[in-house]
Formats: sequence, C-alpha cells, structure tokens
Amino acid sequence: MARTMPELVDYAYIAQGLGVSQQTVRVYATGAKQRKAGFPESALPKGARTPMFHKKDADAFIQRRLEETAGTDEQQEAAENAYAALGREINLRSGPQLQRVIFDELGLPETENRTVSTPALKKLYEETGSPFVGYVVEYREKRPRGR
Repeated sequence: MARTMPELVDYAYIAQGLGVSQQTVRVYATGAKQRKAGFPESALPKGARTPMFHKKDADAFIQRRLEETAGTDEQQEAAENAYAALGREINLRSGPQLQRVIFDELGLPETENRTVSTPALKKLYEETGSPFVGYVVEYREKRPRGR
C-alpha cells in the first residue's frame, strides 16, 4: 500500500486562518519575546529557506489561538456595531485595514503616522464623533485582559 505524503502548509495558511499578516505569524514562530507557545515546528530541516508545517499541527495551533483570543459578548457587540456603522465586516485587529477604512474611505483626519493605536483612536473619536471609530475603541476596551 502506498504511503501518502503529509499535507504541508506555510505562513500564509496560518496567517489566513488567524486573520493576521504573514509577518505576525513569522513573529509568532521566531520572535524571542512574542513567540507563541505551541507554535508548530517546521517539518523541514533547520535552515530551510521557507519553513513548512504539518497541516494538522497548524490547524491545532490556529484553533487554540482563536480560542485564546475569542472576545467577550460585550466585545462581540461592539464589533457588530462597528460593522453596522461601516456597512460591512472588516478585521478590526488589522492595522492596515483600519487605516484604509478610517483615513481613506471615511476621510477622517489622519493621526500622526496614520497610527490606529487605541490612544490615537480615542483622540480621533473625541475630535470627530465618528460612530465607527467609537465602536472600534469600545471593541478594544472590551478585550479580555492578558491578551
């Protein structure tokens, strides 16, 4: 009977599953301070140009990470309100998506360096009263502590 090859995936697969950038996944995999416990080991030898991971290990990591970062009911409500104010869903954890929506689509005044940090968004909300920005701030403030 022929042996089947294990299915391998890369950073892009894990990033898509988590809704984060590939750079964030690289930090999870290699960052000294931000390495995530349980991140799968590469199935390729050390020093391989592009690490590949067993799909089953990657899926297990994705599932654990999503469970760890699941929001509270209050946070989910703030997210739903933000989506309603915008008219569609976006990844509220994605800085680049928030920048495009807030500054390019909604045309709100740009913060210094187009930052979408919570303090900068609080100030922007005070200045503009944008419901979307207000819900994003609320979403962030409802995030479970320690995450």
